[in-house]
Amino acid sequence: MQFQFHESGKFMGHHVADFDIHFEEGILAGLKLVGGALWTSKDGRSDLRVTLPAQKIVQEGKERYFDLLRSVDRDAQAIREFKARVVAAYQAQGRRN
Repeated sequence: MQFQFHESGKFMGHHVADFDIHFEEGILAGLKLVGGALWTSKDGRSDLRVTLPAQKIVQEGKERYFDLLRSVDRDAQAIREFKARVVAAYQAQGRRN
């Protein structure tokens, strides 16, 4: 698996970059998942936040987002570790933050 980051001057506010996940092995080899993004913290800290593709759901008039990438065994730590890998890959490529 490899991450491809896309930065451009058009990003506004706290949006740093979009990214794709390129699959190199297994049944997903040759495919990519698009829709990930990196953001700076709104409170001024230098850490990066990762958002992944999600589906908007409206229930009882309230908007909620259903994350499309989840742990098979509902382990929230697995998602945190994955997001940390995205940030590390971004920084390893000599990107800002």
